[in-house]
Amino acid sequence: VRIIDFGVDEGLRFLVMEYLEGETLATILREQGGLPWRRAVRIVGQVLKSLWEAHEHARRIIHRDIKPQNILVMDRLGDPDFVKVLDFGIARSLEGTGAHTKNPVGTPRCMAPEQWCNKAIDARTDLYSVGCVLYEALSGQPPFRAQGSISEQVVELARLHLRAAPKPLREVLPTGTDVPEALVG
Repeated sequence: VRIIDFGVDEGLRFLVMEYLEGETLATILREQGGLPWRRAVRIVGQVLKSLWEAHEHARRIIHRDIKPQNILVMDRLGDPDFVKVLDFGIARSLEGTGAHTKNPVGTPRCMAPEQWCNKAIDARTDLYSVGCVLYEALSGQPPFRAQGSISEQVVELARLHLRAAPKPLREVLPTGTDVPEALVG
């Protein structure tokens, strides 16, 4: 999201960002289920490009919370699937301070194993989360699910992300879905 202006006015800090209209990938998946593979790959490809720009920035920015809710899909100049990556609120620079925290930070259903264990993070942390997003974009469901109270779900999701493999995509795709072997293999 482009920052247009920032500053302080009468002692209050302000930030002006571009106005965006669209739907989050989470809303699209909730309404449509899994997406055709070409559309899913196109959307995720744009997410990867955005992350590449953040990771290659001089400060090496890691998002740490890639999930369908933070991917805005909008119509821009006739492209109905133009993507903006949102919410860099917990992003951290590997070149600055604060890249590590005392507790896991992120959204449990898309968090990389190193986030759960409070280990060093890097660009691969975001790539793991993108893999979770692609899995959900293709199948209409996250790679791991948990039941119970919120705290029980968090514990179960941690266990699954650390020790389990998701069901193979070919087993969770809707019947008759045509997806190249390279995406499900």
